[in-house]
Amino acid sequence: MNHTIFTKKIHIILIIGLIHGLIYVFIIPPWQHYDEPGHFEYAWLVANRLKLPQVGDYEQNMRLAVGKSLIDSSFFTPGTEPNLNDSSKPVWIGISQLIDPPLYYIIEAIPFYILKGTAINLQLYVGRIVSLLFLLLTIYSAYKLTQELTPIDHPLQWMVPLFITMLPGFVEFMTSINDFVAAIGLFSLWLLVSVKLIKEFSFKYAGILILLTLASILTQKVLYPVIVYLPIVFLLSIFPRKHKYVAWILIAVASFAALIIVFNWGDAALWLRANYQDFPSRVQVQGNMDKDFALQGKTYPDTSWGLNYPSWNPGFFQLVPIEVGDQLKGKTVTIGAWVWSDKNIHGYGPGLNSLLQFQDRWFGFKQEFINEEPQFIATVVQLPEQQERLQIWLRTTTFENQDAIIYFSDVVLVEGAYPVDLPPHFSDTDASQGVWDNRPFTNLARNAQYQHAWPYIEPKIFHVLTSKIQDINPFHISSFLSLFLDIPGTKWYSEVTGAVIFQTFWAKFGWGQVPLLNIPHWLHPYRILLFITTIGVVGALLTGFELVKLSKNEFAYLFIIVVMTVMMAIFYGVYIMGGALRFRAFIPTARYIYSAIIPISLFLVIGWHGLLMWATRKMNLSFQKGDYIFWGFLICLDLFSIASILLYFNKL
Repeated sequence: MNHTIFTKKIHIILIIGLIHGLIYVFIIPPWQHYDEPGHFEYAWLVANRLKLPQVGDYEQNMRLAVGKSLIDSSFFTPGTEPNLNDSSKPVWIGISQLIDPPLYYIIEAIPFYILKGTAINLQLYVGRIVSLLFLLLTIYSAYKLTQELTPIDHPLQWMVPLFITMLPGFVEFMTSINDFVAAIGLFSLWLLVSVKLIKEFSFKYAGILILLTLASILTQKVLYPVIVYLPIVFLLSIFPRKHKYVAWILIAVASFAALIIVFNWGDAALWLRANYQDFPSRVQVQGNMDKDFALQGKTYPDTSWGLNYPSWNPGFFQLVPIEVGDQLKGKTVTIGAWVWSDKNIHGYGPGLNSLLQFQDRWFGFKQEFINEEPQFIATVVQLPEQQERLQIWLRTTTFENQDAIIYFSDVVLVEGAYPVDLPPHFSDTDASQGVWDNRPFTNLARNAQYQHAWPYIEPKIFHVLTSKIQDINPFHISSFLSLFLDIPGTKWYSEVTGAVIFQTFWAKFGWGQVPLLNIPHWLHPYRILLFITTIGVVGALLTGFELVKLSKNEFAYLFIIVVMTVMMAIFYGVYIMGGALRFRAFIPTARYIYSAIIPISLFLVIGWHGLLMWATRKMNLSFQKGDYIFWGFLICLDLFSIASILLYFNKL
């Protein structure tokens, strides 16, 4: 392809991106993007007060205007509208974003300052157009980055930016007022400069990358990992190409050393921490007790002694696999364990938490006097019919001696009512089955005798994290580890998160509530997209090696970026809003992985391009036929997406 023609093609793609973005700016009704009112408020306050707002700041007249716009645009279901006549408190317009870094809002404030006093909806749409500029920055960065990795005039140099330009879910999100938009655009540029630097060190690009790193930190917390990526890039850049393997060895050694420093070994596997103790939860039992291991927990003051709904529960909990929890809905169960302490205290036996939506519902937790002599404590519980998830809890609280250590062993959860004054006898080494009151049973508690261990975070490291990350708790770290180490207990979260990220990546809109139109089962749109995605992944594995080996260091680096981005998205899900595995099942959407949109798109398009080349060659067709298929797929998906949005919001 003639280079001049190719250059014109990227200009055409940018024009398509502008037009396409404008379509999504206006077809999405006001405020129908994630937390858009809160993001708008932040930028509006900067523009109208000419200073950065503090947490808790608001302007009642602006909120009244936004509240009226929300009502006029049918944002609320009937009966849930905010009260616009109560001047004693701020009008509710959603979650405030004033804790976020300021750079994006300063940029958005520029047109808001010019438009002061105009209609709120006009300012909203202009703000969305400002966000559209970051979409164009991402598209251009994709073009330049692909140029760095492919031969001159390679088709990927237009296919990758075109895919990003036409990807409905991405374009719709990138035309919202949201600081993630700026984060995605800036990180796309950051990736471009980092790849240039890895290819050949330059003080110019090193300086630009440092400035972009500072800008990223001032834009969105999701980009804080650039602090880790930056030294990796510099390390790869200072070694000549034939010696870059040395840099990779150093990175591998440093990563392994970091894991050794950050994590210790010795917590009870499958039991998530919900306290701040500085020692492992698993301990080998000393003396002549008929037990090898126990779970040990530091006791904490119980400010809600005896209440059914305590506000916080230091201790440990296990995630009951979702299929087991469903089996126990509405059933009678018996929960018990051997319990003792190194001091005389009043404590709790084991119990259950039956979660429904955002509510904890506690059962069991028999109160007993506990001393150094192990005693079996059990409770018969009737579980509710309505239940979303089930957890086994071992609470380590007392209203007495705060310095005591409480121990649990041989935890048992069985379906049915069993005598609480008669302990069970296990018939195997992992306490998975046995006999209780002359009846055989299957123990639904896992690792009940704590024979298996897993890692926990080094206490000193955790104290540093708590000083830097707002509201982080031990169960956030345990939850993240459990996603990889407790597959049965976390499978529901992994499956739901994977589906949500996949659908919102491709084409699910608004606040994640606007799907593609439903069509007959065998033509289900997301199944088709899953098939096409699979083709891209398989195609990349089968046909991409010839291309990748030309820039293997850069591709390896981009792959690491994708993996790290996905890991951070998963962690965010188990951290935000109480934590998905502990309390509120917050499921991250694709916006948490869109910062890696360029490498993700690159790997997919490599696969599609490779298979299209192979297919056209096999059928003796011109390569342009493959281009038509690629264009045709993107156009059909986009038209179908636009129709889905318009029909959902009753615009067709």
